[in-house]
Amino acid sequence: MIKILPLKGPDTYWALQSYIKLLFGLKMLPMYMGKTLEEFFDHVEQMPVEDRQKIVRQAVLMVTLERDEINALIKFAADKNGVPFTRENTSSLDPNDFMEIIHAVTQAIAALEPNFLSASEKKN
Repeated sequence: MIKILPLKGPDTYWALQSYIKLLFGLKMLPMYMGKTLEEFFDHVEQMPVEDRQKIVRQAVLMVTLERDEINALIKFAADKNGVPFTRENTSSLDPNDFMEIIHAVTQAIAALEPNFLSASEKKN
């Protein structure tokens, strides 16, 4: 079981950037290429949380993150004993474990309903 730590502090910026990269990578798939970046992010922003979580699951499965981007996400998760995941204690995890951790954190970020576009960008 994965526990999500509070999404607070300056490190949340890097976790949010990793989340945005996942969505941006998903936008590059043929099924979303007909939309501008603004249209895609507006589409995601307008989705109910449950639908947003489904699309984020797709992104986690299809988009490759760099090591630092993975670490930015996993630092907001802990194991069943409440021990936060770090580079040091994740070295023995298999790919499915990493996917589960990344998925859990990105689902928590998706539930926050981050604003990708400013009000003026939405008007245009």
